[in-house]
Amino acid sequence: MIDIPTLFAQIAVMALMILPGTLIAKAKLAPEGLGKGLSNIVLYVTQPVMIVAGFLSTNPTGDILIRMLAVFVFSVIVHVAFFFVAKLFFGKAPNGKREVLIFATTFSNAGFFGIPLLVALFGQAHPEIA
Repeated sequence: MIDIPTLFAQIAVMALMILPGTLIAKAKLAPEGLGKGLSNIVLYVTQPVMIVAGFLSTNPTGDILIRMLAVFVFSVIVHVAFFFVAKLFFGKAPNGKREVLIFATTFSNAGFFGIPLLVALFGQAHPEIA
């Protein structure tokens, strides 16, 4: 069962984490390109380390490997479906904008924000990597 107060508390904490960056950007205190540099660190360092840590912390059984394969296949199907739905919705958008809209619809970033929230609500699947 999801603990609603915990859910709202975690969302509030995440909003507070976003606030300093937003204020710094609005006040133009960050140097040009800082956001791109931080995004690259997350994309090329933090996210791969999280993935590798997740795999290293498990002793995969046949059942887990089958579930991993099912998740992979499902994610491929969802991405292909989102691509075609986005093409349907944004097919008449102007060139340049259409490609960005299709890409953003197909490859959303919802998972990155959701991972800390899921860990807070349901706990670490493998506490030894925390």
